[in-house]
Amino acid sequence: MKKMLSDALREYHGLREEIDKHLLGKNPEKWVAAFKKCLREEPTWAEGMIYIPLEWSLDFGETPELSLQKCIEVQNLACGKSWRLPTEDELDRALRTMKPSGFSLWKYYWSSSPWSGKEEGGNVVTYAYDEIGGLGSCSSNNSRFTKGQIYPCVRLCREKK
Repeated sequence: MKKMLSDALREYHGLREEIDKHLLGKNPEKWVAAFKKCLREEPTWAEGMIYIPLEWSLDFGETPELSLQKCIEVQNLACGKSWRLPTEDELDRALRTMKPSGFSLWKYYWSSSPWSGKEEGGNVVTYAYDEIGGLGSCSSNNSRFTKGQIYPCVRLCREKK
């Protein structure tokens, strides 16, 4: 029993030292914000973190911005609730790390993230391309798409249950 308590205290002490090192080191505000998110069980900026698994819809194909809400309504009606456009980060993580089936290379996809560019509004679109060694993505609000693509494609997501 004493050994178990000693091991637990040693582990706790090491964890406290690691937390203190980050909170008292460079960029403490970044670590405080991440720690608060962790306590609320929200994903943080750390790429090594386990993210909430996502389920992906079929590809709705090229869709104008005015029809995005209709796609969400149709998917929620046909396949249950909670479907939504992915954020820019979720799309990027899916394309680079998760590699779900159904995404087409050399296509743009809608995200729910607002575009912050000065020249135009709307949502961020993410381009799926093939890097050396795997799928990649880059984000923009490009109104000129490649190879005859008129509008970005739509893939909806929701948390896996």
